Amino acid sequence: MILCLMQNAYDARSPGHRARFERMLQHGQWWHPGFDRKVNKTGSRLRLLFDFEWDPCGIWFFNTTWHVGDRPSSRLEPDPDYVRYWINVRRPDVVVATGVQAEQVALEVWPGSLIVVPHPTYRCLTNRLYRFAARTVLRMNSESRIVQRWAFRQERGWHRTEQL
Repeated sequence: MILCLMQNAYDARSPGHRARFERMLQHGQWWHPGFDRKVNKTGSRLRLLFDFEWDPCGIWFFNTTWHVGDRPSSRLEPDPDYVRYWINVRRPDVVVATGVQAEQVALEVWPGSLIVVPHPTYRCLTNRLYRFAARTVLRMNSESRIVQRWAFRQERGWHRTEQL
């Protein structure tokens, strides 16, 4: 099983919608309005990363906090206890952290196999990096007995891989 750790969520609609979204996140229900549409950058990039030949129910998405911002630029503090709780509940083989904030909290709370990739909406991110990371995630998920920790960093026009 794979747990994908996203950075903080936002909902630009009314405070009532944000409160509903926060309640969903508290109960482990991750929802992204454009995840299944090709026009959404986050959804299309995540499909590149997790477009495997196995059951998609083996992938769980969580944010670093259950709080929801009111705009894309919202910066909410991560909640390590929230992340630790869902890791203990879902018991993943591999954690995939997308973005700097997700990387920091994953390194703090998760001792197992970890893949770190740039956030899906990072402007310099190439699809090639996500495809390369997807092959690594697939291999790690099938060889889950060995703890591996890798970070895929996007540079200008190329990427580098480093062991954590």
